[in-house]
Amino acid sequence: MQGIDTSKWNHEYGASLEDIKPLDWEALKAAGMDFVILKAGSSNGIDPAFELDYRDAKAAGLQVGAYFYTYSTTAEDTLADAEMLLSWLEGKQFELPVYFDMEETSMMSLGGELLTELCRVFINRLQEAGYYAALYTNTEWLYNLLDTEWVKANLDVWYARYTAALPEGQEHFSPPDRDFAWKDGTAYESGETDKRFGLWQYTDNGGVEGFRYPFDFNFAFKDYKAIMMKWGLNGYGMPDSLPEPSIV
Repeated sequence: MQGIDTSKWNHEYGASLEDIKPLDWEALKAAGMDFVILKAGSSNGIDPAFELDYRDAKAAGLQVGAYFYTYSTTAEDTLADAEMLLSWLEGKQFELPVYFDMEETSMMSLGGELLTELCRVFINRLQEAGYYAALYTNTEWLYNLLDTEWVKANLDVWYARYTAALPEGQEHFSPPDRDFAWKDGTAYESGETDKRFGLWQYTDNGGVEGFRYPFDFNFAFKDYKAIMMKWGLNGYGMPDSLPEPSIV
């Protein structure tokens, strides 16, 4: 599936941020977009376009996910961020994951151990609340800052890389099998246990005719809606058979 991600920066405004102009979601769907990942907000607060874009994208029939951009530097602040996000998600349904966006330059000096712990704290809290939580990040963070092996073993990844070729030695993040196991220890049918990446952001300069500002273009390798419905995640109701989610 082909999709975009959006935030306030994709919108035009009137005299202030409160006078935000809606996007033409019917036109985006007609241009071939199947889904959108909405910026819910950041450690600084909710994105002013989130509620508007959620309503309008749903009305146009697009599948919807969300992401949260973090500036937090402690486990306590990260947990508070997760609780803030959960309050914004309440009453909504998401066909795609809810992503923890780790790319903030000011956080890079914290060290891999702490950065990985912040990721674990946030995603674990979202999973406890019944959400399919995943990680958005790029090559620098994935291979040089975070604990790569832990990410491979535990997380689904939305990977930002603006080239079709993967670096030599990193082929284990090639497009994944479409099977999925909800943190129950089950391997892929192929025998591999890492989740690899399910969403690829392949450009940050995608143009759509009729729109002033460019979009990030993404490709989804998994049928996420089927996953949410099967496991009762992201507002689709919790089935009795759902295993207890956890990250080791």
